[in-house]
Amino acid sequence: MAVAAVHWRRVTETVHCEGRNLPPGQLVELRYEDFVREPAQVLKGLWRGCGLAPADSGRALAGSAIRNRNPSGSSRLGPREREIVDALTRTQRQRYGYADAEPSAS
Repeated sequence: MAVAAVHWRRVTETVHCEGRNLPPGQLVELRYEDFVREPAQVLKGLWRGCGLAPADSGRALAGSAIRNRNPSGSSRLGPREREIVDALTRTQRQRYGYADAEPSAS
């Protein structure tokens, strides 16, 4: 679990750092949880952010259910493992609005 937490931290740090080097409006961020909950809306926002017209696939997704395959892994962790994952991911979880969420290496 710690390896997954470190990987997630590195990926989010890289995106954050590289995103600061882009001109305003050039980075479109989306949250997996939002995509699972409202795929058509998230895709429309993604296309708008890229300056594209929404494609027909958004309409096809509008009625479909996308299963969240990213459940909180913290329920499988013992207290010490939770402490480790929390310590490894705290800054990024706070930056992306997961501060109140249980630590997860997802």
